[in-house]
Amino acid sequence: MEGMVCRACNKEGHMAKDCSDKPPMQCHHCKQEGHMARECPEKPPMACRRCGEEGHMVNECPKPETCKNCGQEGESLHPPTSSPIPELTITQQVTAPPPASLLVLSTVLTSPT
Repeated sequence: MEGMVCRACNKEGHMAKDCSDKPPMQCHHCKQEGHMARECPEKPPMACRRCGEEGHMVNECPKPETCKNCGQEGESLHPPTSSPIPELTITQQVTAPPPASLLVLSTVLTSPT
């Protein structure tokens, strides 16, 4: 394997899978050697993002989805009830273009007062 450079030790002549100088595996979670993160004994158990319970993920959660603003079941997010969105009035104004120019269309949003 001439010209081949090992990614583990940066020496020529072999690949990383055949490297005798390869450093031991290190867990990305606890930084200890000898196991990978998916096998880490210090890794916290998985918990559902919807209900916070351990043992299942959100796509398997038996509890219904609830709105974060109003607490109503069945929806993930309604507009906040404490600060309603004001009604907006749309006014469009078309300006006739001067010769050899573009048509300008402007939209103005105003809140009724």
